[in-house]
Amino acid sequence: MMGKCQHITHLYSVIKLWDRDTLTLQASLHAHFDYITWIIISNCNKYIVSAGNDAQIIVWELATGKLVQRLTHHTKLINVIKFFCPRSSQIALDISQLSRTPD
Repeated sequence: MMGKCQHITHLYSVIKLWDRDTLTLQASLHAHFDYITWIIISNCNKYIVSAGNDAQIIVWELATGKLVQRLTHHTKLINVIKFFCPRSSQIALDISQLSRTPD
C-alpha cells in the first residue's frame, strides 16, 4: 500500500497516510471515536500508534494500514507515547497520561 516515503497527518479522528514523493493519499485509517491526541511511527518503521480522547490506543501496521491492536479502558488522557520496537516481533509502549478534567 505505502511507498518508501510516507507522510502522516490526522484530522479529528482520522489518520491520513500520504506518499511523500507524489503527494497522493494512500490510505485513511478510521478507528478513533474522538479526536486524536498523539501519533507516532515506530523506530523500526513497521507500526503507527495513535492515542485519542476516546481513551484508546491503536496500533496500526504501516505497510498495510491494518489495525493490529486496540488498547482500551484508559481513564486518563494520553498525551505522550514512546515506542520501543526490539528485534523480536514484540513491541512495547511507554504511555504518559494526564488527569482528565471533568466535563
